[in-house]
Amino acid sequence: MNIEYCKGTPADRQEILDFADLVFSKNSRPHDFATLLPKLYGPDRNFEPLHYMVKEDGKIRAMICVLPMEFRSGEETLRFNGVGTVSVHPCARGRGYMKKLMTWALEDMKQDGTVFSTLSGLRQRYEYFGYTPVGRKLSWNLNRDNLRHRYSGRTFLPVVLSPMTRQDAPTYAAMYRKSGAGTVRSDEDFLTILRSWNAQPTAVTLEGKPVGYFCRTGGTIQEMVLENPELLPDVLHAIFQNPEVEWLSLFLPEWETGLSAILKNWQKVSTPAGTTTAEFLILQKPSRSFCRSRLTTRLFPMEPSPLRWKMLLPLPLPFSREPSLFILPVRKKPDFPFLN
Repeated sequence: MNIEYCKGTPADRQEILDFADLVFSKNSRPHDFATLLPKLYGPDRNFEPLHYMVKEDGKIRAMICVLPMEFRSGEETLRFNGVGTVSVHPCARGRGYMKKLMTWALEDMKQDGTVFSTLSGLRQRYEYFGYTPVGRKLSWNLNRDNLRHRYSGRTFLPVVLSPMTRQDAPTYAAMYRKSGAGTVRSDEDFLTILRSWNAQPTAVTLEGKPVGYFCRTGGTIQEMVLENPELLPDVLHAIFQNPEVEWLSLFLPEWETGLSAILKNWQKVSTPAGTTTAEFLILQKPSRSFCRSRLTTRLFPMEPSPLRWKMLLPLPLPFSREPSLFILPVRKKPDFPFLN
C-alpha cells in the first residue's frame, strides 16, 4: 500500500468535501460542509491548500484543516490558526495518521510566526499536543415569562428585526469592530461568517436606524452586538413575538459587560453558567503592548493554567464562528518539548 503525506491541491477539492461529509456524518448527524461553513468551503473559496492529508493508494484517509486568521485588540493584531475538520476514515483509525498530521501542522505554525492555535474536541485527545481548555462564556436561558415578570408595565420600543443583507453588512461589521477586540472580519466576508452552521444573522433597527444585530440558530443566540445595551429587553421582546420561539439560550463572552449587566438582574429566574469554550495552544509570546492593552488585561477568575499567557475564548471556534479572546499573564512557563 502506498502512503502519502501531502497538502491539498485543486484536484482534491471535491474529495476533500466528500471525505469531511462522510466522516462527520457517520460520527454524528448529516453534514454538508459547503453549506455549514461557507466562509471556508463555499464555492468561491480556495480551501484545498489549507488541508494536511494522508492518502492511501491515492485516496484520502485522514485530514485536518488549518485556517489562518488574525485577532485584534485595540490597535494590535496577532496571527493565529484555527484547527478543524479533524477527520480519519473509520477503516484507517489506529494507524497514527492524526498524530503525524498534527505534529506536522504545529511545526509549520511555529515556523511561520503563528502566535497561537485553537481547536475544539476531546480534551484528553489534544492534550498530547499541548492544547489546554481555556475560556468561559456566560449563558442565560430565557422565556416569555422571564421578560413579562422582569419588565412588567414597560412599554417596549418598536425595534424591527429583519434578515441581514449583503448591502447592510458593512454597517454591522463596523459595529462589531467597535467592540474593541475579536477576530478580523472583512466587510465582504462578514455576512458569510455569521451564516456559519446555519445561523440566521438578523439586523436590528429602530426608527429606520441600524442599532445592532444578532445570530440565532433555533433557540440559541451565539452572538449579539447592540450599540446601546439598554435595548436588550426591547430586542428580546421582538424576538418573542415570533410564536415559534418559546425560549432562548443567549451566550455572551465573559468580558462583555454591557449586556451582561442587564441580564444579571434576571439571575433569580435565569442563572449564568460558565463553560469552557476552546482548546488552546501558545506557539509564540504575544507582544508586550498587546498583553498590556486595556481590553486584554481585564481580569476574570479562572482555573490555574500551565501557560505563561492565558486566553479567554468566549465564542465558539473558527470552525463554528470566529472567536473573541483575551490574553492574561500567569506565572508558570509553558513546556512544549515537542516544539523545541
